[in-house]
Amino acid sequence: MRWAPLAAASTPPSKRFSSSAVACEQRVILYGGTQGGAQLEEVWVLEVLPGAARSVWIRPALGGVAPPGRSSHSACLVRNGRKHHSSVLMFGGTGLDDHGSTLALSDVAILELYAISAVDDSDGAIFRATTLAEVKEGTEEVTFKRREISEPLGRPLALRWTHRASAPAGAEVRWPKARQAHAACTAFDDGVVVYGGTHGFELLADLWVCRLSEGGASVEWESPVCSGSPPPESAGHSLSAVGVRCVLAGGSILDTAFVLGDWGGRCSSSAGSTR
Repeated sequence: MRWAPLAAASTPPSKRFSSSAVACEQRVILYGGTQGGAQLEEVWVLEVLPGAARSVWIRPALGGVAPPGRSSHSACLVRNGRKHHSSVLMFGGTGLDDHGSTLALSDVAILELYAISAVDDSDGAIFRATTLAEVKEGTEEVTFKRREISEPLGRPLALRWTHRASAPAGAEVRWPKARQAHAACTAFDDGVVVYGGTHGFELLADLWVCRLSEGGASVEWESPVCSGSPPPESAGHSLSAVGVRCVLAGGSILDTAFVLGDWGGRCSSSAGSTR
């Protein structure tokens, strides 16, 4: 393995932290983050070109109504049924209230990704690079050459906000608390598994699974009861899908990792040490 600078043949996003990034084929979809107290609602797409360490940053036009900006949220790639497009499901995070104060969010926002058969001249610039970045081996020196790319960088892709849902006020529904600094991954038949985070000064230790309906028209939450030895309250940790299991590590859990499995329709958890 070897690290190398990723030369961008376009203007990159501004500096930010606590944003999310989701990989979809040769693209990385970046959303949100915070910068100077602002909660960003920008969506950027990084086209990673084949071959050398080079790329193109794109600020695509979006359809639909965007959710409010946020940071410290989760974002996972899901598929809305076999006949539908992939989507990025975003949950929670830190936002701003009407007075500009930070607050934890509990909504679900869905950004749909769908392939299009052709692009017109106005959209063509979104999928083309007019400069080529070259990285000189050994020195990592970056030079730019003028180039016109006649074909799209991979399959043309359009993005639109299609759905946003929050817990109904005053209703007895299963919906997780507002939170930030939690972790999520896609597992168990395209369910989004969410664990922990913070709600104000409260450190959370709850497990939730969110699933989209066919076509992504609605979301459904469940809080499964797990056997085994569950992890303690945690924030700032990671949650990764490994086959049919989820691995939770880091955060306030210190040196212990936990494995969550779904065998025979039952939730099962076990702890494992990283030492």
